[in-house]
Amino acid sequence: MNHVKEFRDHFTNLDQLKKRVSRDVERAHQNKLREEDKKRKKEQYDRIKALRENDEEQYLALLKNTKNDRLLQLIKKTDEYLSQIGALVELQKQITKKDDDAKAYAYAAAAA
Repeated sequence: MNHVKEFRDHFTNLDQLKKRVSRDVERAHQNKLREEDKKRKKEQYDRIKALRENDEEQYLALLKNTKNDRLLQLIKKTDEYLSQIGALVELQKQITKKDDDAKAYAYAAAAA
């Protein structure tokens, strides 16, 4: 009879150990997921805060840390369009200045 009791106790202890280890592993996974979620929410909050404060450099730095390719692509395209618009504005300013200079020269020549 003593052997039967020892046999049951041994396997009961093993079963409890398995349950405890399983519970600890599940708890560790939940903690890891919770920490990742907390980190992701903090990064999102920091990006929004940088946007509100119009801090473009910090926003872009935070955006590069994320793995959101769509946002990075949109920012890149926006920068390209802004550069093109800036170049066109400069060109138009030069053309306008040349026209104004030509008109002033023509006016001066006509007056003389």
